[in-house]
Formats: sequence, C-alpha cells, structure tokens
Amino acid sequence: MRWLIVEDALRDRKGHWLEYVATISDGLRALGDEVTVLADRKAEPFVVERLRAKPILPKSIWHRMGQEKSRFVRYGRVPIHALATWWAMSRYLRKNSPGDIIFVPTVTVHHLLGWTLLLGRLLRTTEAKVLLFFINLPVRHDPGSGRPAWISSPTAKLMNRLLQRMAPAIRSGRVVLGAEPPAMQSALAELTGQKVIYLPQPVPDCESAVCGAQNPCMDTFASDQKSKIHNLKSKIENGLLMACYGAARGEKGSDILQEAIGRYLQEFPDSRARFALQWIEDFENERGQRVQKDAALVSDSRVEYVTNYFKNGEYPEQLKHTDVLLLPYRLSSYRLRGSRVALEGMTMGIPLVVTGGSSFAGQMENFGAGLCSEDGDVASLTAAIRQMELQFEALKAKAMARKSAAQEEFSVSRFRQVLLAHLEGSCRGGREESLCNVGSN
Repeated sequence: MRWLIVEDALRDRKGHWLEYVATISDGLRALGDEVTVLADRKAEPFVVERLRAKPILPKSIWHRMGQEKSRFVRYGRVPIHALATWWAMSRYLRKNSPGDIIFVPTVTVHHLLGWTLLLGRLLRTTEAKVLLFFINLPVRHDPGSGRPAWISSPTAKLMNRLLQRMAPAIRSGRVVLGAEPPAMQSALAELTGQKVIYLPQPVPDCESAVCGAQNPCMDTFASDQKSKIHNLKSKIENGLLMACYGAARGEKGSDILQEAIGRYLQEFPDSRARFALQWIEDFENERGQRVQKDAALVSDSRVEYVTNYFKNGEYPEQLKHTDVLLLPYRLSSYRLRGSRVALEGMTMGIPLVVTGGSSFAGQMENFGAGLCSEDGDVASLTAAIRQMELQFEALKAKAMARKSAAQEEFSVSRFRQVLLAHLEGSCRGGREESLCNVGSN
C-alpha cells in the first residue's frame, strides 16, 4: 500500500509530531508499505533526513497558535493557510501520484478548508482515499446534558459546515474521518452525524529489538540532567521516580502538580518518592496567572526540574528509569483529547496517576493501571500520590500484566488493520469499487 503523509507541523523537534510521524512511517515501511512524507517547507535538516521528507508545505499553523491574540489575525489565518495548503498540494499532486492513502495526521479547521477545496477539484476523480485524523476538536462538555457540544466560535461553526459539505465524499468512501481516543471519535460522530472510525494512536515500542533501527529512541542519552534525575531515587532504598514529561502548561495541570508535590514532601518527609517535572518555560494557568517554578522545590534535592527539550533518544530512555507518570491534566482540555504520554506509559508498563473523567482514564482501565484524582484538586492529587506510593508494587504488577495488550493496541500494525477493515467493509457495502484495491498492492 502507498501512503502520502501530509503534516505541516513537521518543522522542528518541539511537540510530539516528529516522534508521531516517525513511528507511523517507520512502522508502515517495516510492514512493506511505501511511504512519502510532506513537511513544513522550512523543516529542520534533521527532520527532513529522519523522515525522508519533502519540505514543501506552508509554514506550520500549529507553531503559530497562541502567538497572536487578535481575533482578526487568528480568523484571518484560516483562509490564508487553507489557500496555501491548496496551492502546495496542487503543485505536488500535478506532478506526483497521491498513492493509495493520503493521510493528514492532525487536522484543524485551517487544514480542513484547504482539503475541501482539493476534494472539490483536483482530487475529485482520484482513486486515493483521504484519511483526515482528528486528535483535537473545538468541542466542550455540556454539564447540563453530559453531551459534547461545539464551542461558540466562528471557526467551530466553519469546521462543522465543512464536514457537512464533505458528507457525500465520506459516504462514498473517498474521505475517511478518523479520531483518537474513543471519546473524541464518539463526540465527532455525534456532532456531525458522519461516520467516524476510531484509529488507535501508534506509539513506539522502545523495548523491542527494532527500536534502535526504526525509531528515534536508542541514541546516547547526552543530557547533563541525566545523572541528576537518575540519582534522585538511587540515593534511597526502593526509591520511586514519579515524573511528568512534556512542557509544563496550565491545561496539563502543571501548577496543580507542582503545588501537590510541595505539599506531599511536607506531609511525608520520609517518603521514598522523588519527582521530576519538565518545565521549559513559565506559563499562564487557567485563571490567566503567571506560574513559575516553586523556589522551595528548585532547591529541594528530592525534586529535579527538566528545563530543556529532550534530545533525540533521551525521552524513551528516561521513561525506562521512571516508575510512575503523574498526569493531572485538566478536563477542560482533556475530557475528550488523548495523551500520547499516557499511552507510552501503558505500553511500557508504567503505573499512572491521571484525572478522573479524562479520556485516558478510560483507556487506563483497559490497557494500564493506576489511580485517579479529581480535576484541579491539589488535596485529591496529593492523596493519589500517597496511595500510589503505598500501592506501587501491586499497581506495577497490574500495569506489567497489561503491557502486551497495550503494545498491541497502540501499534502501527493495529492502526493499519483497523483502517483496512473499514475500507474493506465499505467495499463490501457496495461503495466505490476502487476501495477494494486499497491494500492489495
């Protein structure tokens, strides 16, 4: 099968995009598929080389979100980026084959408008299927009904309208809407009335023999903070390293976590727990207040702040030395949205502390082990950390027992299998005959 992966967020090593697309493209190639990756036209040389990518796409829209608070500028970016996407893809597709599957891994309204234009013209007669994958949506939880609802904004209304306009292409099978996690898939299907399939998000298996050859996970750990972090628990018998990786942000509850760690160490000074927090820069919490590193924790030998992005290979190596992942993400952002870090923890048999009601709390029930705390509640999170320390051995055993199932579910082969099953079902359902040919090359 021939894949064309189109991701303009592939510009540098910030965020999860490089690891995400590397995992998928490496896995598909290992299964015998042909893969072409298109990236931001100003992508770093490392990104281009690592993914064998063609840097032709417009400047990443993801990297510009939040940079400008003017409503006029933010809304203006939608048609500008859509037209830039249409132009870049039109030039590419006139000279190159789209393959069997055109895969857009992280769709926003900016991309959706561009692909609507492409589907109405250049891709109208192609046999390639367009897979639009949603990992985030302008959707809120309605506390009254308990159901998802579009947020009140022009861009949310436009996204819904564009998806309705795509309905004929979705029904015919030319366009496939995919989403992860299941809560996101269910919400998108309910709000649009369209067929949306759940596709498990693949994460790298960094314990396998192919990890070093296929994934960016086994390079030498060169960070100066390596020894500091690893020594946190080595100085105490049966020490536990509890960590939160990924840049600190308000939506991830980093302010709540920092306060809970401070309270925990005061209440349990003899605890065997040690803590690592990745804190690249200060941020605003949900109340708009600036949050800085806690001076008392900065000077505490039981806590280490990771103040840099992980270099190539450092993050998976760090996970191997981590006993517990602390993920008190806020429900305002993560009730439907998934967490790649949570999935990585499950596939490595690491117990989690997560926010009850989050999408990955449900995934943890099936593929991992851990405890839940209440949303935005310092006392509840402190109590959950305490219970994790006391119950760690039992929860670790449970997480390890489910690790194989997690590795199978969140794998490239499973992702591919689910997609092909959907396409074959559409074929049997009497839709486009060309669907039957996908995956048979």
